[in-house]
Amino acid sequence: MEMVIRKNIVKLGKYILLFALVISSLAGCTPSDKATVEKSLEISLKNAEMIESKDSHGGFHGDGRFFCSLECPSDSVLNQIESNEHWHELPLSDNLNKLVIGETDGMTTYYPVFADEDGNILFPQVENGYYFFKDRYDEAEDEYDDADVLNRGSYNFTFALYDSDNHKLYYCEIDT
Repeated sequence: MEMVIRKNIVKLGKYILLFALVISSLAGCTPSDKATVEKSLEISLKNAEMIESKDSHGGFHGDGRFFCSLECPSDSVLNQIESNEHWHELPLSDNLNKLVIGETDGMTTYYPVFADEDGNILFPQVENGYYFFKDRYDEAEDEYDDADVLNRGSYNFTFALYDSDNHKLYYCEIDT
């Protein structure tokens, strides 16, 4: 009798482990991730495929970072970007360059805000493409202007980079 109970417990444990693995694998990329990007950037990503998605929000006061990359096989995304006034052709502005890549400017060192836990920059170097910036800071005068972004103690903004040579879209939300 005791042996039967042990076998059933082991079998139940295996099922619980399998269920946990399935749930955790599905939690990475969800359809709502793509919808979040579409809504935020005001473009349709109907034919785009999610390549990567990481979300570290959920910490103190919802601080964290949501990053994803998408493959955009058709020109529809590029056409939308080119006709949207909030997207700008590369190169990045000086402020965004400091935030995305990091830079030493005289006596001040700017560390890349868009880096993973190991300090690796999330965005690749892109020669031809476009960028999008939206400041979600409560007191921002113009939500699409990065002029004052370096003059505050916390960051709440959205940044996206479209690589027109490789048809990839990189997206990140930062909340600190």
